[in-house]
Amino acid sequence: MLEQCIDLLNQQGDLALVGQLQWALKQAPLEVPADYKGPLRMYRLALSAADAQQLYQRITHAHTHGMTTAQTATRGLGGFVEVCREYALHQASQDHV
Repeated sequence: MLEQCIDLLNQQGDLALVGQLQWALKQAPLEVPADYKGPLRMYRLALSAADAQQLYQRITHAHTHGMTTAQTATRGLGGFVEVCREYALHQASQDHV
């Protein structure tokens, strides 16, 4: 998912967020629980609440304007929007802890 987000952000010229997502991909993957049904690799993404909100807005913009990547062309970005929304809400709640 991070790779596709990077592609979408590159299409929109958001190099600052691209750099942060690329940094996450350069880190060692997290250990995935045996019963996990998601991607085979998971990475720790530590965006600020403002950057998480920016990511959500960029992915929502991409979805609204019909943008895709080679990997998302058939299924669209609806799932990406939801994941980014949840992440932005989580990061915002962490700012208030």
